[in-house]
Amino acid sequence: MRSKTAFLVLCLLSVAVLPAHAEGAMTGNSTPTENQKDATSDMRRKQLESDMRARMQRAKVTKKMTNGDVESLVRDQLEYNMPKRSLNVKANNGTVILEGKVASKAEANQAIQITKSVPGVKRVTSKLVMENM
Repeated sequence: MRSKTAFLVLCLLSVAVLPAHAEGAMTGNSTPTENQKDATSDMRRKQLESDMRARMQRAKVTKKMTNGDVESLVRDQLEYNMPKRSLNVKANNGTVILEGKVASKAEANQAIQITKSVPGVKRVTSKLVMENM
């Protein structure tokens, strides 16, 4: 009974102290600058690490890595290592397609190398384009 009560209190406290900018992000009212700050915050980095660990543990237990798992892991790794970019990721049986804008050829190569390092990725197809500067 105590654990249920403690859990409910924790849930209520977490809702009560939800920052206004996080609420804006959930409703889609946040700005790109706010999103970028969120992507580089310690809390967001910890969330990404936790999500990646959970997906890897699930894949280890089920002995299966779904397309969704691969897409999520790639997105998390890209956000973790390249927080200023928002790239589209599609996975199909180990082949990952990257789409979006990058600042340079070096940044495109970085995105490809990060993607190749993700478990479950067999091949990467880049449809990345360089931004007009």
